[in-house]
Amino acid sequence: MKSFKSYRNMSTTIFNKIIIAVAATAIPAIAIAQEAVDSIPAHELNEVVVQAPKVIRKADMDVYYPSRSAIENSRNGMQLLTNLMIPSLTVTDALGTITAAGQSVQIRINGRASSVDEVKALLPETIKRVEWIDNPGLRYNGANYVLNFIVANPTLGGSLQAEGRQALNSAWGDYFADSKFNNDRSQFEVGGIFKLTDNVKSHRDYKETFTYPDGNSLTRTESPLGGHVDNTFGRLWSSYSYIKPDTTTFYVSASVAPTFSDNWMSNGLLSLSDGTDDIILTDSHGSKGTTPKFSAYLEHHFAGKHTIVVDFNSSLYFGKSYSDYIEQLPDHSDFLTDIHTMIKDQNQAYGLEANYIRKWRNSRLTTGASYTANRNRSTYENLGGEIFHQRQDKVYFFTEYFQRINNVTVTAGLGAQYTDYLFKETNQGSHSWNLRPQATVSYRLNQDHQFRL
Repeated sequence: MKSFKSYRNMSTTIFNKIIIAVAATAIPAIAIAQEAVDSIPAHELNEVVVQAPKVIRKADMDVYYPSRSAIENSRNGMQLLTNLMIPSLTVTDALGTITAAGQSVQIRINGRASSVDEVKALLPETIKRVEWIDNPGLRYNGANYVLNFIVANPTLGGSLQAEGRQALNSAWGDYFADSKFNNDRSQFEVGGIFKLTDNVKSHRDYKETFTYPDGNSLTRTESPLGGHVDNTFGRLWSSYSYIKPDTTTFYVSASVAPTFSDNWMSNGLLSLSDGTDDIILTDSHGSKGTTPKFSAYLEHHFAGKHTIVVDFNSSLYFGKSYSDYIEQLPDHSDFLTDIHTMIKDQNQAYGLEANYIRKWRNSRLTTGASYTANRNRSTYENLGGEIFHQRQDKVYFFTEYFQRINNVTVTAGLGAQYTDYLFKETNQGSHSWNLRPQATVSYRLNQDHQFRL
């Protein structure tokens, strides 16, 4: 029998016991309280009255100012975001996801690209406003939506946040801790997360049909015999930030993110439609590795509404991925199919971006350039240790102009990207230029209705 690796019509049940009973504990944040802008109408949520935020609808974004009650009833940035009740935005704190209309949302803090973990580490009282951009334009390189948290550092003191969730009947848990120390406009931060998923039971059911050239077909139906999922990882980080509100933001961060185990394994019994003997199938794949990162960000607003933004990111990855696919007859030691893959990777990634923004009363000009480099070295242990190298370089330029005329706004711009890709061992690759023109016209009928083309 040949190897079959089709996953069509596969139905997988994962974490089938996790949701039964999860005990969550949370240590409240200890923080320096700051005043926040309050607002008007009230919404009742789970017997807690949270006043709606003050919203300023600008031509290119909606700006949300958290109400005092929203801040008081939030333990971290994710909960505050939920209390802001931004239309079309879906916030799932337990899963750590932020989406809008089923699409991904690019998250930023003071203009810097960030993660959900960093939002969770924010103290609610330090969030001055949240900018919701549903028409990001070329600066954000293809993002569907952008959510930008404007944060101010407390001038003195510090804070400690900790949170833990643990399932009672399974090795599943989620733990988080973050500490901040403040001095004038500077802030030092140390934190970490740990996500545990160890040998959580799972299974799959699926059916596949193969049609041969002569018109005959064979259907294989898998009945589950068992399986499990492992997904245990963590991240430690430290950062320094200097924030002079609406003038200067400087941020530097270093982190390391180990993946201890990311494995999926399934056992099943294949019944064949031609009546031949059943086959025992074992299918598993996974990866493990470590990713250290370093980043730096500078944003400065000059007099006359000129802004310069410089962003640098770098990361390394050391790890391996593996896959096993085995078919054998019951009570037989010989394998009908035995495929084993083991790949060790050493990856490098670097990125540098610079933007210039010039604002007038009803218009804005943005221009920028970026460079990203990726290097990969893969060792295929199942091929006798053969080594392959890959290289990719991207250069991106864009210019975009925004203009508002009464209730009408017009945005037009052009982006250009050069991509170069090379396989070192075969000296094969490709390089190309791609243009990205974009234009948007919108008309705001009133505060609640807008038409966009």
